[in-house]
Amino acid sequence: MALLRTALLTLLLFLGSLHAADYDGLVTALQGRATLFRGQSAEPLKLGARLLEKDRIETKERSRVQIRMKDGTVLTMGADSRLTIRRYDYDGTADSEATFGMTEGFFRSITGKIGKIAPKRFHLETANATIGIRGTEIAIQASPAKGDRIACIRGAIFVASLFDKSHAELRAGQMVFVAPGGKVGEPTDLDETQMAISSDDVDIPARSNAFYYADEGLENLQRRSVSKEVEEAGFTPPPETPPSDPDHVYKIHEFPDIAYLDFGYWTDADRKVTDTYLDATEADRTPASTIDDYIVRRVTGRYEGSVVAITPNGHSDGTVGLDIDFGNRSFTGTMGFGGQGGVQRWEMEMSGTVDNQGIKADTFQTTENSDARNIRGNFQGKFYGPNAESVGGSFDLQSDSGRAKGHFGAAKQ
Repeated sequence: MALLRTALLTLLLFLGSLHAADYDGLVTALQGRATLFRGQSAEPLKLGARLLEKDRIETKERSRVQIRMKDGTVLTMGADSRLTIRRYDYDGTADSEATFGMTEGFFRSITGKIGKIAPKRFHLETANATIGIRGTEIAIQASPAKGDRIACIRGAIFVASLFDKSHAELRAGQMVFVAPGGKVGEPTDLDETQMAISSDDVDIPARSNAFYYADEGLENLQRRSVSKEVEEAGFTPPPETPPSDPDHVYKIHEFPDIAYLDFGYWTDADRKVTDTYLDATEADRTPASTIDDYIVRRVTGRYEGSVVAITPNGHSDGTVGLDIDFGNRSFTGTMGFGGQGGVQRWEMEMSGTVDNQGIKADTFQTTENSDARNIRGNFQGKFYGPNAESVGGSFDLQSDSGRAKGHFGAAKQ
């Protein structure tokens, strides 16, 4: 019996160590200085740090942090801000839940899968109010002493006082002020006097499509009108000087929930879509040594994501799914786009090779649902993130009815 008790205790300790090694979120961008508080300990926050439920992060002056949770939720903190992961449990089902405390500072939240499969169980909390979501993007400027400014950028939110029965429903392009002590005001349209982005607030490394900056760097952010950006519904502001390429004037940003990647459409000055783009940095590339290790350990992974494409009769979004077999240095996948708004449907299965530089398709099989026939061409991508959290790249395809080209991004499931 004593031997059995010892064996059970050893097993429990082992399982506990496995759980402790797990994590709920990753620090995917960091500028300046921030501190991670876990239990009774405090240590400098590092890029790539693995975060757990109950962790608290505090940023310093002129510092910014971006966090990606396991379900794809993206949280961004500005300077002098405090965020707590109060509750986080994601298992891919409607029982998943998340609650984040945003008690001081400036924050942006882009909801992930929990916001889609269990929206009533996803909450953001300030010192004065709680915020419920319906698949959305939110900006919060929180202060226990001065009150909270809460803005709905996309989707819709419900703001309720923690102290009385006051509440408000916000649609995209609206904000509300919650006074100290929890009195929720009436929703108003966003304008630059109510919610502005400055160098003391927050930059979004993923460059999501509600706030824009005159400079790609973090040190030279300029105060801009939010109402204009909401009105423009996702277009980057016009350049200060005439563009060198008249077909590449504005960007329509798409799919901000793919970590390390930003992709969408270029338009001309008249807002006509002219091309696609993918922005990713070499600094975010997965180290070749990591991929080599995955090959040796025969790791496999499923990636799912989105596509932006230009076809002979229009542009279209789509989906992509990739099954990566690092051990066999190969992958299989499916991709489809078009089929609506008069755009021809392209749908295919593909397979190809994997190495420490990325993936490349060498075989295409047109599916029965595809209007485009005899699809062939190029499809290639690279891995991004310290542990290959994302894969993104480009494609250039031919069919019997013409050419389709574009970009894709997919996240590890």
